[in-house]
Amino acid sequence: MVYNNTGKSFGGFLFNFTVGQDISSYQTLKFSLDTAAISQMSNMNIELENPGQQKFAVQLADYTPTVSNNWATYEIPLGDFAGAELTNILYLGFWTPHTSGGASTFGTLYFDDIHFAGGGS
Repeated sequence: MVYNNTGKSFGGFLFNFTVGQDISSYQTLKFSLDTAAISQMSNMNIELENPGQQKFAVQLADYTPTVSNNWATYEIPLGDFAGAELTNILYLGFWTPHTSGGASTFGTLYFDDIHFAGGGS
């Protein structure tokens, strides 16, 4: 994903499930991230949203990844998306990479193996 400076206060990408999805049988959101091309990034918002446009977010900096070479693998408990109705999720978004000082940062982030894990099929 290329995060370009468009002069906006946010940017990112999302998965649109088209209809609300029941992810309540899963326990974690798991993904790998390569930040080598955007090394000044220290945080980003990860968000679940239901069809009523209620947003439930966590901060990437609150989690410690398992690291191998340039790849950091994160496993975020779904319970950390406080208040999210996991039986009706419409979007999963990765928003606004920023520095430790809170400034937006730009460049290319590589994501791999984004999935819900720990139960379900």
